[in-house]
Amino acid sequence: MEFNDNDHELFLGKYSSESFDEFYEEYEELMNFVNSLPAEIRAKKGFNKKNLNYNELSRLLINKRNTISSNALFRKNNRAKDSIIDFWLYGVNAKANIMENLPSLKTYTGITTSCVKEILSISNNPEGHLEIPLILMDKGIILIYEKSLDGLNVDGIVYKNKNGNPIVSLSIRHNRVDNFWFTLAHELSHIVLHYDLLDNVIIDDLDKNSDSEIELHANKLAADFLIPKNIWRSCPVKYAFESNDIKEFAKQHNLNPAIVAGRIRKERNNYSLFNDIIYEKDIRGDLFNG
Repeated sequence: MEFNDNDHELFLGKYSSESFDEFYEEYEELMNFVNSLPAEIRAKKGFNKKNLNYNELSRLLINKRNTISSNALFRKNNRAKDSIIDFWLYGVNAKANIMENLPSLKTYTGITTSCVKEILSISNNPEGHLEIPLILMDKGIILIYEKSLDGLNVDGIVYKNKNGNPIVSLSIRHNRVDNFWFTLAHELSHIVLHYDLLDNVIIDDLDKNSDSEIELHANKLAADFLIPKNIWRSCPVKYAFESNDIKEFAKQHNLNPAIVAGRIRKERNNYSLFNDIIYEKDIRGDLFNG
């Protein structure tokens, strides 16, 4: 592929390699990565051979470099199917680099189960998904919303930056209230239980039934965060079929009805139940189209 002097200038600015030979090698590597992406993403971003969008390509190059420099996010692999995850991670890291410098981000000094439980009580607030990033920043935790991509089998990730701040990102690949709060609770559970492991990114596909010990522990704690086990253990609502019963139970215990409905659907393995509750709120629309 050929590009003109203006293209050279675009790439060889302050973000360039030390020599053109080094840059061109990096450019070839970048184009191999781009070509491994699904056709839908290449078309959307303007990564096509006939009319290459150099602004988007430059942005990708910068995000890729910054992500590689982050030991937690760098994943060395040669599998084409992983390229979409890496592409998504580059976007996460770009946002994280901005949020790390915000004055409202506090130093992370640790977090307890009781603190997380208190934080997640905002899940009963219809606007809680909009308010919780600032609440978490006050605890030294960065929460990023990075929209899912077609073929991205990722619900959330968690890792820590060089300053020790935990960084959580949610993809909102399922536009459901229960999935949003469970994924967030799951990632926060990793912070509580596995903070020492977060020098490497944990990538979660919660549609899969993992037998990993750390994932099983995070799942259990997340479920208890959202619905305390002493409430759930013997409650008759687990056997309900009417949405009004779910709403009444949730109101009685100050819970989000969608979280209760989602728990029932999961335990019964019946995802046709309570769609009126589960899809009542457009989480994805609030976060990405507002």
